Amino acid sequence: MAVGYCLVSSLASAAGDSRASGVLARCEHTVQRIHSFRFRVTGELFEPDPAGTRIWSSAGEVVYANGKYLAAAHGRNFKTGELLESESAYDGQRYQWLANKVLVLSSAPRIPTAFVCPSPIELPFLFLGSHSVVSFPDMRSPAVWRQERLVQQSRYLGVERLNVGECHKVQVPWLGGGDGEGSYWTVWFAAEKGYFPVQSVLRRPGGGALRIEVQAFRRVACDGGDLDFPAKVVQAASPAAGSRGAASYLVVAAEPESIEINVDFDDDLFTIPVTRANWLNDVDAKTFVRVGGDVASVTAPARNVYWAALLVPAIVICAIAAWWAGRRRRR
Repeated sequence: MAVGYCLVSSLASAAGDSRASGVLARCEHTVQRIHSFRFRVTGELFEPDPAGTRIWSSAGEVVYANGKYLAAAHGRNFKTGELLESESAYDGQRYQWLANKVLVLSSAPRIPTAFVCPSPIELPFLFLGSHSVVSFPDMRSPAVWRQERLVQQSRYLGVERLNVGECHKVQVPWLGGGDGEGSYWTVWFAAEKGYFPVQSVLRRPGGGALRIEVQAFRRVACDGGDLDFPAKVVQAASPAAGSRGAASYLVVAAEPESIEINVDFDDDLFTIPVTRANWLNDVDAKTFVRVGGDVASVTAPARNVYWAALLVPAIVICAIAAWWAGRRRRR
């Protein structure tokens, strides 16, 4: 607990609402308790609600350990019938993406979040993101929790009791800038769940809302104690009256029995074998070769496959975030 109190003191001393900073610090402390995890996950997008049309679905597995990760997902776009399959990994030195038999290697991230499938551990923390998405590696970065606007403009709104118990309600500014200026999140942090954000609502001056709710937790062992890990999260987007956007509903669920946290994983797990690809693109070396071939063997269609390798993970990861962001742009 000494670390938690230290974090609270550190943030409370900064400019802004000390009660809001204290709640955020306790939430950060819970995130920092998670050094590694593994779980199987599914995601489904409906329009306009769960009783409506299913737009896409995905299933996958996510493994994370001290900054390294491996995520694999496959899904279907029910509007087009397209099947999507991709993987992402980071071994501590290079980022890797595999899709359409193309393996892309880079020393810099090229998509806005780590995992290639919606994640119940990330979705409730969208209020921390500056690009409509947030990644777990970012969530563990102290700099993210100390963003100037987050510290200075967050406001404590009081206590409210939800089905998970006593919750501390905090108003958090929209950190994305652009046409989201003036938008804000209202976030409910559950005291009995380690100040985890169990509900959040993003509202814009022009109307419309994005609501995220943790509907189920899984209690797992964590370093001699327990930790409540989010097992099911829903996100509902409703457009402003008169806008051209459509309402949508996302359900993301981790298989409860598959959730493991703070266990050791072999480092080899975080490397995607080159033997699984037909093409290898090394962004740093600026080479694109057929595995076992040479640079001269590259054809125009193959280069198109390379771009698909970058786009497929982005589509799977950002489907809902882009849906919401797209509505803002169309207004």
